[in-house]
Amino acid sequence: MIKDMDKEMYPRYELSKLLNITYSTKLVKILNEYNINPISKDTRNIEYYKKSDTEKLLKIQSELYEYYQTNFVTYNEGIRLGVSAHSLSLSNPTELPIIARVKKYCNIRTVYEKRLVNVALERKALLNNTSYYTRREVSLLFKVVCIERFLKSNNVEPIIINSKSGSYNRWDKNEIDSLFKRREKLYNYYDQNHLTYKEVSKLLNVKMVSSYTIKSNGLILDELPSLAKFNRFKKTKVAFRKSSIDKYLKAKKEKGEKRQEAKGKKKYLNLKESKSKRKDFILKKGKSGCQFIEEGNLKNKHLLLRDISKVLGLSKELVVLALQENEITPRHVISNVKWYSKDEIYKLKEAQNSLLTKFENEYMTFIELRSLNISGNSIQKFTARDLPRLIKIGKFKNSKVVYPKNSVDEYMSQMRREQLQKEITKDIALPYATYERLIVALEISFSANAPLTQKYWFSYVQQILNKTKGNKQSVKKQIIRFASITKLIANITKSKEIFSYSVKELNLLLFNHEIFPEYQMTLFSFFNAINNAMPTALIGVGKINNPYEVKRRKGIGKRRSTPY
Repeated sequence: MIKDMDKEMYPRYELSKLLNITYSTKLVKILNEYNINPISKDTRNIEYYKKSDTEKLLKIQSELYEYYQTNFVTYNEGIRLGVSAHSLSLSNPTELPIIARVKKYCNIRTVYEKRLVNVALERKALLNNTSYYTRREVSLLFKVVCIERFLKSNNVEPIIINSKSGSYNRWDKNEIDSLFKRREKLYNYYDQNHLTYKEVSKLLNVKMVSSYTIKSNGLILDELPSLAKFNRFKKTKVAFRKSSIDKYLKAKKEKGEKRQEAKGKKKYLNLKESKSKRKDFILKKGKSGCQFIEEGNLKNKHLLLRDISKVLGLSKELVVLALQENEITPRHVISNVKWYSKDEIYKLKEAQNSLLTKFENEYMTFIELRSLNISGNSIQKFTARDLPRLIKIGKFKNSKVVYPKNSVDEYMSQMRREQLQKEITKDIALPYATYERLIVALEISFSANAPLTQKYWFSYVQQILNKTKGNKQSVKKQIIRFASITKLIANITKSKEIFSYSVKELNLLLFNHEIFPEYQMTLFSFFNAINNAMPTALIGVGKINNPYEVKRRKGIGKRRSTPY
C-alpha cells in the first residue's frame, strides 16, 4: 500500500491515494476522527500532513481492515453462505469504521459477526437435517392436529432446538417411521378382523345392538388400542370381532331357511288337500255392464291398498296420498274394493328407492342434527325442505322437513375450526409458535407459486407477535386475526406472488368495503414493511386505498354530524 515513505510531509491528494479513499468527505471525517491536522498550505491552498500522522493512519487502516476481514462478513457474503436476512440481523450488526471501508468494504456500511453467522448456519443445518421431521410433517403424516400429545402418549419425545428467535421441535425420522409402520400394521389387523357398532347395526338391521344380543349370541367385543383409532375407528372405543358376527349371521340364516322350508311344506300340503280345483271368478259391475274377471288373474296382476302398504312400507293414509301425488288410479273397483296395477306399484317402489337414496345422501333429520349437539336455534337457520310422503319410512318416518347435509357439514366444520382455535390458543406463551400450530390445524398453506409472499409474510407475523405485549385475550385475538389474514393472502396468491398484482387489482381484492378495516390496516402495514426492507419499493402503496386515511375521514365526518 505504501509506495514511497521517504518524504517528510504529504499533500492531501497523496494522503487520499495512499489510504485508497477517493471521496473527500470521507477523508475529512477520518482526519477529524483521529485529530489529524495539516502542518502547512501552499499557494494553491493544498494542505500538507506530517509523515508520522500519515504512517499512523495507514497502520490503523491496515489493522482495522485485517480485524474486520477475519471476524466479520458482509451482507452478500452471509447470503451466499445460506444465512437468511433475519438471521443476519441477529448476528451483531456492526457499523464499519470509515477508514476501513476500502477494497471489498468500499461500499459497505454494516458487517455481521462471523461467529454468530456460523452458529446460524449450524442451526439451519440442524433444522434442515433430513433425518428429522418438523411438526407440520409429522402432523400431516399421522393426520392428527394435537400431534405433541399424540406422540407423547406413544412415548416419542421431541428434540428441542433453541435459538434467539424461539424454540423448535424436531422428531427423529427413524423413530417416527417406526411408529407409523406400527400404527399401519395395527390398523390393518383391526380393519380386517373387526367391525364397528354402526356396521354391525346395519348388518343386523337394528338401530342399536343391545347387550342382551351380544351376550346371548356370543358376540365378542375387543377394546381398541389408541394407536389404531383413526379412519373407520376414529370415534370408536371397542369393536366387534368379525368372526363372531359371521358365525352369528350364518346361524341366523340357517334358522331362517329351516323356518321357510317348514312353511313351504305346510303350504304344499294345504294345496294338496284342497278339494275345489275349479277356477273362481269375480263379477265386476261397471257402466258398460257386468263382466267376469278370473280371481287368480286379478290377484296375480293387481294389489290391494294393504298390500301396497307392505310393499312401500307406509301407512294406508300415506299410501293413498302418495298414489294421488303420483297420479296412480285403481284399475278395478269391485264391491268398493280398489285394485291397483302391480306393475305401476313396483315402478313406484323403484322411484321410492331412488328418492330415498337421494335424500339419505343429501339430507338429515332434526333428530340427527340434535344428536350432533346442534342447538334448536342453530337448526332454525338451516334451509328446511318438505319431505315427500313417498319416503316417510325408516329414519324419515316421523319427519315433516329435512335439512341439507352440505349446510350441516359446513356448520360442523366451522364449529370444529372454532373449537380448534379455542384449544390451540389456550397456550400463548410463544405467540408465533401458537400461530404456526393454528394455521396447520386450519390447513392454511401457501401455494408453490408464492414462495416470496410466504417468506415475507411469515417473517412479518413473527416480528409483530414476538413484540406483542398485552393481556392474554388481546394476544389471542391478534393470533386469530393473523391466521384469518393468512388464509386471505393464501387464497389470492394461488396463481402468482402478491407483488405481481397491480395496485388496481390489490384495491379490488383487499382494500374494499368487504374486507374488515383491521385486516386492511394490517396488510397496508405489511406492504410498507416490505418496501422499507427493500432497496426499491415493490408495491406502490401511495396509490392504494389507505385504510388509515379512510378511518380518519370517517372520524372527522362523525364529529361534524354530532349535534351540540
